[in-house]
Amino acid sequence: MPMDIHKRVGVGISLRHLEAFRAVVLATSITGAASRLRISQPAVSRRIADLERRIGFDLFKRTHRRVCITPEGQALYREVEKSFIGIEKIALRATEIRDFRAGYLRIAGPPALSLGVLPPVIRAFRKNYPDVLVAVQSQSSQRVSELVSTQQCDIGLVAEPFADPGVVVEPSFSFPCVCLLPANHKLARKKVIAPCDLQNEVFISLGVSDLRSGIDSVFQANNVRRVLSIETPMSVTAMSLVTQGLGVSIIDPFTASAISSKTIVVKPFLPLIYYEFSILFPSDQPRSRTTTAFVGLLHDYLKRFRATKMQPAIKFIQPPT
Repeated sequence: MPMDIHKRVGVGISLRHLEAFRAVVLATSITGAASRLRISQPAVSRRIADLERRIGFDLFKRTHRRVCITPEGQALYREVEKSFIGIEKIALRATEIRDFRAGYLRIAGPPALSLGVLPPVIRAFRKNYPDVLVAVQSQSSQRVSELVSTQQCDIGLVAEPFADPGVVVEPSFSFPCVCLLPANHKLARKKVIAPCDLQNEVFISLGVSDLRSGIDSVFQANNVRRVLSIETPMSVTAMSLVTQGLGVSIIDPFTASAISSKTIVVKPFLPLIYYEFSILFPSDQPRSRTTTAFVGLLHDYLKRFRATKMQPAIKFIQPPT
C-alpha cells in the first residue's frame, strides 16, 4: 500500500518510538525487544501502541507468542533502518574524532619555522595521532595571518604578527639568533662572535623584516662596516650561500639547527639578537582537541630546544622565557 510518510505521520514521533519499533522487528518479539533496549516489556508495548496511534496504521499482528510485522510496517521499517544506519555512522565518526582516529589539522608558517620547528613537532604529533591528516603550508608571515584570519588554517606561526581582528595571538617566543661561518673561516675557532669580528666581512643579509632591522641596528650601534653584497628573504637560502663560502650571516637558530653540512659552523652571537615569533588562531573558531594537542607538543618542543640546542652553545646566557 503506497504511502507518503510525511503526510501520514505528521509530528510527534520520537526516537524512542522508532528504537522500540526497530527492536521489535529485529527481535521478533516484545520480550526480545525489551531485552535489547534494557527496558520493561510494558514500556516497549506502550511505545509501539503510541507509535501506531500517531501514524494511523498497525505495525504488527500479535499472536500469543510472537509478533509479525505488517506490510505497512515493512515499508516503514525500510525507511527507519536507513535512518539508523546514518545514526550509527555518525556515532562511529564521533568515536573516531574522540579518539583522534579522524580529523584534519591545517598549519602554516614562514620558511624558517616550517623548516626548523614544524617537522619535529609534526613527527611527535603523528606518533600519537597517526590517523589525523596534517596539511602544512610555508608562506610569508603576512600570508599566514591572512590564512588564519579567513579560517583556512587552524594554527599559524608568524615572525611578525599583523594587526588583524580575525586572529588571536599567543604571547611571542624569543630565541637568540646565531652566526653562520664557512668552516674554513678565520673566525671558525672562536667560541662567540661579536660585531667587531665581522668588520669588512661579506655579509649575507636577510630581506626587509623586523629581524633584519634588529641585526643592522646592532652593527650600526657598534660602528662596524660590513660588505652588504648579497641579500635574501629566506634564512635557509642564506645558510646555503654561507655553505658555498660566499660570506657570513646571522639567522634564526631553528634553521641553523637543521644544518648537517661540514662546510659551515654555527656560533653564538653577542650582543643578543632575538628571533621572535607568535602562534595565531582564528578568533571566531573554537580550538579543536586536535589543535590543542598539537600546540601542547609545540610548547614541549620549544622547551627542549631551548634546553638542548641553545644553552650548551650560550651557557652563560639565560634567554627570556
